[in-house]
Amino acid sequence: MSAPTHPALANLQDIQLPEQIHQWPIAPGYWLALMAIIVIVLLIIRAWKRRQSKLAAKRSAIEALALISIDTPNLAIEINSLIKRAAMSYLGRDTIAKLEGQAWQEWLLQHQASQQLVTLLQRRYQAEAYTREQKQQLLSETQRWLSQALPLTMEANHV
Repeated sequence: MSAPTHPALANLQDIQLPEQIHQWPIAPGYWLALMAIIVIVLLIIRAWKRRQSKLAAKRSAIEALALISIDTPNLAIEINSLIKRAAMSYLGRDTIAKLEGQAWQEWLLQHQASQQLVTLLQRRYQAEAYTREQKQQLLSETQRWLSQALPLTMEANHV
């Protein structure tokens, strides 16, 4: 037996659910946040690459110094050349290559070189040989200078 239906109920239909809400397209605020994140990541990568490029000459000079043995003939001349090449990598050949003698010593002192390093390099053409201790000091002072003074900037150029 079927139940009698009220005439007003006969016009009713089943419950209809609303359309499912989709995740796409996302709101404009999310797009802006995503773009900001992408720009920030790209800027960080660019800064990192610039820094790596800037430090390449420093790494190269430190690696070249590591290859120089304490028993290398003309140790001081090679170290002086290494320091000049490292400086030229940052400040250019025109600025550094012309420096010799007193001007070179002053430049080194203005750019964080110790007096000991300058004194040892100053003796490079003298007839008396370096002692083993002086050679070791020359290597360690050069290592310290390469690590601390590089990378050089144009603002640091006081010549």
